[in-house]
Amino acid sequence: RYLLTMPDPALPELERRLQLANEEPVDERARVDAMTALAWALRSEDADRAHTLAKEAREIAKRLGYPRGQGWAARTMVMTFQNEEGLNSIFPLAEEAKRCFDQTDDHAGRAGARDFLATLHEHVGDLAGGLDLALDALSIGQRIGDPARQGYALSNVGGILASCGEVDAAVERLEEALALFEGIDDQRGIATITNRLAEVLRDAERDEAALVYAARCAELGDQIGRVIIGQR
Repeated sequence: RYLLTMPDPALPELERRLQLANEEPVDERARVDAMTALAWALRSEDADRAHTLAKEAREIAKRLGYPRGQGWAARTMVMTFQNEEGLNSIFPLAEEAKRCFDQTDDHAGRAGARDFLATLHEHVGDLAGGLDLALDALSIGQRIGDPARQGYALSNVGGILASCGEVDAAVERLEEALALFEGIDDQRGIATITNRLAEVLRDAERDEAALVYAARCAELGDQIGRVIIGQR
């Protein structure tokens, strides 16, 4: 997918929080949270450092029996693999993140873990499994009233429907996602959905409509950052 990124103004603050968390006396859960927050923010800026931080945070969280910290660290690790060897670990880590979040009351985390697994299942051709996960994520997002989580779940639903040849239904779901992101002025979400709409419409040979969304995505790229290939 294409994502829009820009230097995160919170990075200096996140660095400061990690420095404080490393000072004596050390609160190890706070240290895990600080490491993972910084790693997540760095995932598009410095993937190697982000992966190292997330890996260490995951090991500490496992030792502490801290499922939420372990879940976020595992999910961040998945986002920062840089070589083919690491790809073999993506599914187990993504499943681990889901299991960990399911032990917590972090419903946004539960939905996000399912969204990512849905993307992986779609990627390997398991459309039915991916759709089940995406619909589950959508249900959680609706239950907690989180427009962003609903939007990303609808993005997966739309993408999978398009892969099944149901283009009209896919476009409808993606337009619902776009309206949600517009409603909260989430520029990254808008860029993600406009890019996916452009792809779906282009693949369906609806070139005129595809160009409209592609142009909007490119305009957003000019406005808020550089366009990179990545995964949310």
